[in-house]
Amino acid sequence: MFFMDMTTFEETVVDSAVCEDVEKWVAEGMEVTLIDFKGSIIEVAVPQTVTYEIVETEPSVKGNSVQVGSHNCITLAMF
Repeated sequence: MFFMDMTTFEETVVDSAVCEDVEKWVAEGMEVTLIDFKGSIIEVAVPQTVTYEIVETEPSVKGNSVQVGSHNCITLAMF
């Protein structure tokens, strides 16, 4: 993965093994913290909270809201 320093516009390449755990949580334009040790990036720290926008959802069925565990499938997008 590539990351860009927002002040210097310098790009940093991070090994995919380091990003493996957080790859699904990182979106383009998101601010993350790169933790380095002796010149090598050892961790990508994502924000603890992220704001999502609901892009699409299945319609509800009347009377389903009372049932425990009734859920609709939704599609989310980070912004």
